[in-house]
Amino acid sequence: PVLAVARLGALCLALAGSLSAHAAAPAAGEVVLVAGPAFVQTDAGRVPLARGTALKAGHTLFTGEGGFVHVRMADGGMVAVRPLSEFHIDVFDYQGDAATDRVRYQLREGVARSVTGGVGEVNKDAFRLNTPVAAVGVRGTDFVVATDNARSRVAVNSGAVVVAALG
Repeated sequence: PVLAVARLGALCLALAGSLSAHAAAPAAGEVVLVAGPAFVQTDAGRVPLARGTALKAGHTLFTGEGGFVHVRMADGGMVAVRPLSEFHIDVFDYQGDAATDRVRYQLREGVARSVTGGVGEVNKDAFRLNTPVAAVGVRGTDFVVATDNARSRVAVNSGAVVVAALG
């Protein structure tokens, strides 16, 4: 019985460490501006966004009519989500290592502007923004994507992008 209690205690400690490591995952970015209706969907549900909200991989941003969100990403990049949009942070792994850093976003609907940060500047193949019909890779630093289920439009403010059909 004493050995079983010791094993149970060790298992609980290991589980607690695992859960706290998951909860302490580094933030992908921080909300620096919110105007109008804007929400984030997390594992805990959908909540209104506020300035200073930390965002992580797996979070989805929703903006309503007249809603805007600006996010400063951990690698120094910026993302602006415009009204009536759905923007998902699929992967955000930034450790300052060009060999392993990766950023993957999904603009499911609406309009978003991305100014590339450290990940895309150091390793252009490590950055991707997907829409329902296209994959956008960076060859520059500042672009806007507008999408719906049938088409995606990309405007480049500086630099260049590569757009390929999704699938």
